Amino acid sequence: LCSIDSNCCWEYSHFLLKLSLAKRHGPLPSSQRRNVLEFTVGSGSPVDGKYIGRIEWPDHVALVDIKRGTEDIVPDYHTRLCAGDYIYVLTDSIESAEATRNLVEKENA
Repeated sequence: LCSIDSNCCWEYSHFLLKLSLAKRHGPLPSSQRRNVLEFTVGSGSPVDGKYIGRIEWPDHVALVDIKRGTEDIVPDYHTRLCAGDYIYVLTDSIESAEATRNLVEKENA
C-alpha cells in the first residue's frame, strides 16, 4: 500500500482511525480544530528565494507540503521557496494564518 516506509502506513491508518472516531463523536469544538491552508509564494515576497530553515515563521504554524509545478516537495530546513510555489500550512490560529499570508504572499515594496 505505501512505498515510502512502514511509518507512512501506520500514520495513514492512525489518521483513518481518528477520522472514524470524529464521525462517531461529532465535530470538534473550534478551540480544538486545525486547518490546512494553501498560500502562493509571491514574487519578491520576504520568503521568495529563502531557505525554510531561515524563515521566521509565525507561532502555531507547521509547513506540511510544497507544490512546485507538478512536483510535491516534502519541506525541510534546506528547501528553498520560489515564487509561484504553493505551500500548505497547518495552523490552529486565525492570527497565525494571517501572519503567514502576509509573510508569503505580499511583495516587498
